[in-house]
Amino acid sequence: GVDGFLVHYGWGAGATQVWVPESWFGFQIRMSVEHSHTLVDSGRIVNNTHRQLNCTDCGYSTLDQLYNITDSTITSSRFPLFGNIIVPSSIEIYSQNTANFSTQAITNIGQSSFSDQRDLTEITIPSTITTIETNAFAACSNLSSINIPASITTIGDGVFTGCTNLSNINIPSTVINIGAGVFSGCNDLKINVSASNPNYSAEGNILYNKDKTKIISTGKTVSDLNILDSVTEIGEYAFAENSNLVSVRFSNTPTIAAYAFYHCPNMNSIYFDSYDVPKVGENSFSSNNFILYTRYNAQSAYQNIFSSYTNNIVSIPLQVKFISDGQVIETKTVYNGSTISNLTIPTKTGYEFNGWYPDDTYSG
Repeated sequence: GVDGFLVHYGWGAGATQVWVPESWFGFQIRMSVEHSHTLVDSGRIVNNTHRQLNCTDCGYSTLDQLYNITDSTITSSRFPLFGNIIVPSSIEIYSQNTANFSTQAITNIGQSSFSDQRDLTEITIPSTITTIETNAFAACSNLSSINIPASITTIGDGVFTGCTNLSNINIPSTVINIGAGVFSGCNDLKINVSASNPNYSAEGNILYNKDKTKIISTGKTVSDLNILDSVTEIGEYAFAENSNLVSVRFSNTPTIAAYAFYHCPNMNSIYFDSYDVPKVGENSFSSNNFILYTRYNAQSAYQNIFSSYTNNIVSIPLQVKFISDGQVIETKTVYNGSTISNLTIPTKTGYEFNGWYPDDTYSG
C-alpha cells in the first residue's frame, strides 16, 4: 500500500535491489555504468550450434557461434568440445551487415574440423551430411561411439586416425568412397560393413574392397595374421600404428603401398612364402628390427628391398618328419632350399632299406 521505487543498488554481478518509499525521494536518480564485457566461455552448448559466453563483470550473457561454416561445410569448432555432441544439420548465422540471423544448411564435415577434440566421447551425425573430409575426427582419443548415417557417401583419408577408444563402427551401403588409413591406430575397433555395400567388405576387422583384393584399413586384428591369398594390394597406411600385430605372413607378393605397416611397434616377424619379391613403397615399414623370413634362394633379392628396414633376413624354417613303418623316427628343422645330410637308416628284420621318399608311393 505504499508507493515507492525498486532501486538497483550497485552494478554488475554484485547488484541488488532495495525498496525505497516515495516519501524518501523528491526526485529520481538514474545511473548507468558503461563497460566492455569480459566474456568467458561457460562451456554450455545451446542447440548444438552455439556456445554461451558470460561477462565476469556484470553477468551479461550472449551466444557465440559454435562452428565455423564455409559453403555448407563445418570447417572447425570455435571452442573445445566434450561429452556427447550432435552435429547440427543447420545453424543460425548472424550477419553483421544486416543484423539478422540466416539459416545455413550443413552438408559436409570439413577437413580436420573436429580433430584433437580429445574430450569428445560420442558423436551423432545427422542424415543431412553426405561427406566426412580428411582427418575430420583425427586424434579424438576418447571418442568411443559414432554413427554413420545412410546419407554418407564419402569418408576421407585418415578420418578416424588416432581414435584409440573407438570400439565399433558400422559402414552403410551408401558409403562408396573411403580414403587411405581411415582407421589408423584404432586398435580396439570392430569394423562392420553392410553386405549390400557395392564397394567395400570387412573380415576380421580388416576393411577390404568388395572382392578383397585390396586392404584399405584395419581395426582390431589378430596378433598372428595371414594375409588372404586374394589380396594383391595393401593400401597406404593400411596397418599403420597397429599395435596388435606380432607377425604377418604373405603366401603371395602383393604390392605394398607407402606407410602400409608404418610404426607397428610389436611386429617382430614377417614371412614371405613366395620366391617373388614384392613392390614396396616409401616407408612401407618402419625400422622395427623385425626378422624377415623368406625362401632360401630369395634372401639376397629381399635384402636389396628391405635393407633400410631390417638386416635380419633368414630362410623360412621347415620341419621334415622321417616316417618308417608308420612311425616318426626323426624330425629335422631345416631351411627351404638347404640340403639334409646324415639321414637315419632304419632297420627291420627281413627287409632291406632302399631309401627315403617324399610320399608313400615310393617315387621321386
